[in-house]
Amino acid sequence: MDYSKNLLYFTGKGSTGLMIFGGILALFGVMCFVDVNAPIAGCVLLALGMLAASAGVQKWPVSDSDYDKAVKDYLSNLKSIALDKLGVDESEVSEVAPIILGGYEFEGVDRVKKGEDGKWRSNIYKVVALFFSPHELHGYTMRFNTLRDEKTEGTDVYFYQDIVSASTSSLTIKTTVDGKEITVNPEAFKLTTKGGTSFTVNLLDSAYGQESVKAMRALLREKKQA
Repeated sequence: MDYSKNLLYFTGKGSTGLMIFGGILALFGVMCFVDVNAPIAGCVLLALGMLAASAGVQKWPVSDSDYDKAVKDYLSNLKSIALDKLGVDESEVSEVAPIILGGYEFEGVDRVKKGEDGKWRSNIYKVVALFFSPHELHGYTMRFNTLRDEKTEGTDVYFYQDIVSASTSSLTIKTTVDGKEITVNPEAFKLTTKGGTSFTVNLLDSAYGQESVKAMRALLREKKQA
């Protein structure tokens, strides 16, 4: 993961001036070659122009989709990582297709930004991978920082008979951005057991989360009636 590029999602303001300045220098460099016949000066100006333009491009803001893609790419091997941490073979958890739910956290974060698409994002992402065996639900959780090499992992196993509910709801979370308190209302998935234990994960894709809950509820009904 390119941590410096991810930081630009929160801090980048564009560098059009550098890009234009670099282009002008490069143009003068070409003119020195062609019109003035000064190859050394042309090389210097061309090199400086390219460096300035390159710096301008590197400081260009990262888009919402670029930032989301960086997270998606980081999680590209999540399934195999989760199975390894859970210590199960894929054939053992093939009752239904695995469900992977994830979203940005808003508590204990360093950076928060409201994207052009209206969605809030932060530098902390939490993902849960759920796998279904004949009698148990296996869960793997990863929480990681998009700005530095920090992550935590955990695993859990739940008997279907012990699961009380699986639902989605809208949360109300207060956080601070640039010294100002704001309220974020992410959609979240929550699973609760008879013992009162539960876990919650925010949903970047709420539509997928709702469909996943429907599928999970159907499986739970089937297992409890068996």
